[in-house]
Amino acid sequence: MRVLPSSPEAVTTICDEQDARLVGPLVDALKSPDEHMLPAYIHAPSEFLLAASIAGKLLRSGPQRRLAKHPIELPPESDTKTAVRAFVDIVNASTCREEPPQGAVAFTSHRQHSSVHGCPAAEELFTNTFSQLEDNFLPYQAMTHGAQIIVDGQRPVMLRKGGSGSAKTSLALETIYINGIPYPAGSILRTPLLEDDAGVDSRRRRLVLEDRVEVISVDRVVNPGFIRLSAFALGAAERSEDFTFTDTLSDNPTLREKAQSVTMEHLGNIAAQAARLTTASGGTVVFT
Repeated sequence: MRVLPSSPEAVTTICDEQDARLVGPLVDALKSPDEHMLPAYIHAPSEFLLAASIAGKLLRSGPQRRLAKHPIELPPESDTKTAVRAFVDIVNASTCREEPPQGAVAFTSHRQHSSVHGCPAAEELFTNTFSQLEDNFLPYQAMTHGAQIIVDGQRPVMLRKGGSGSAKTSLALETIYINGIPYPAGSILRTPLLEDDAGVDSRRRRLVLEDRVEVISVDRVVNPGFIRLSAFALGAAERSEDFTFTDTLSDNPTLREKAQSVTMEHLGNIAAQAARLTTASGGTVVFT
């Protein structure tokens, strides 16, 4: 198997050879990554995590934008890092939009004017949430913050975090398509709900989410957008290279170990079990 170097120079060289012509902001991100655009616990080498995040930002502001003149062709059977593959898939899909596979979760989003930061506490909050879902459902115990499990039929497709601050970001549990662009499992997405746009008081929404788990339909999600790849999108080896949780999870070694090693398959299974139990309880479980 041919190994494709994961350095930005390798991909920019391939793009130049193929005359792919990436748009300027992506070229700049690969050549001179801005470390302040991503959470501090993401460390080098993380240029492709940044490039994917900038690609998402460009597509939020211009949903039909082409990120390159031509698709990028990676060497056949190349062993590429997950972040490289995700970045290339996003760029290529923007050059030739296709219908998502049958049964896939797909959205049509409009231009988003609001600024979205890198959701720096996402890994910590999602690890904590999944840990509580795994440990607390039988028997019920107090939760530090709740969550919304977003389902397509009976299939969990996203987990929307609760607790303090904004609850508008979710972790994709499978590939989510937005305007024909595939964002892999482990992506962090901006996911407003219909009631958010209707002006429901944000403080009341946060209070509702602080002590309960709700199962809601994916139909309530409107105008979503990709923010970045989370640690969970990467394999364990890549995760240890690109992420460190020493600062954010240093007080809880158990959570830190889970954040470093848990797989998306396991997270999906936890969400599915929690969704079944919550649905059996009427759609909402309150932890007291």
